[in-house]
Amino acid sequence: MAQILTVCDIFGALAEKRSYRKPQTPEQAIQILMGMAQFGKVNYGVLCTLARAVGVENSDKRSGAPVSSEHSLMVSRASTWPLLV
Repeated sequence: MAQILTVCDIFGALAEKRSYRKPQTPEQAIQILMGMAQFGKVNYGVLCTLARAVGVENSDKRSGAPVSSEHSLMVSRASTWPLLV
């Protein structure tokens, strides 16, 4: 549950307007989160699910292939440790 909230909180923070910057588009926010996922800062499987939910077509930067739900589930199950962001 914490991993889901972490990804959603970061996405919300990036996509919301701030007094010091314009909001990121959903595509930009997902790309920033993808970079974080590459370093293990956020759960990749949760991120892929969020990307699909917000309608962002994404690809797995590691292979260049479209992200499949099977791959996302596999990565999600492998990433069960608590994340600190």
